[in-house]
Amino acid sequence: MVSPDGKSIIDRAKRIYADRLQLDLERDHFNRFVSIEPESGEFFLGDTLDEAVQSAVKKYPTRRSFTIRIGHRAALHIGGMTQWMELTGAAMLVSQGVKVFKAASAA
Repeated sequence: MVSPDGKSIIDRAKRIYADRLQLDLERDHFNRFVSIEPESGEFFLGDTLDEAVQSAVKKYPTRRSFTIRIGHRAALHIGGMTQWMELTGAAMLVSQGVKVFKAASAA
């Protein structure tokens, strides 16, 4: 279950992506990863999930970021994992360099 704080991070980062980043990133960086730090609005690109996450953590070691794969609904496609994430609303948050998958609450 995602905490209210975690949900806020996810929602703000998704809004930043949709409002400011999506068109340019999907045109110029399709299939790469982007970590969005919602407090600053900064984003960090990487060819791998780890590269994007580590860039965000390096700049903001005590803040959480939200990471997605550009042009996809999920950051990772691991067999049935993608479907599970989409069905449950799971999201990946990064907290102090530790990647954590958390499922959204069934509200």
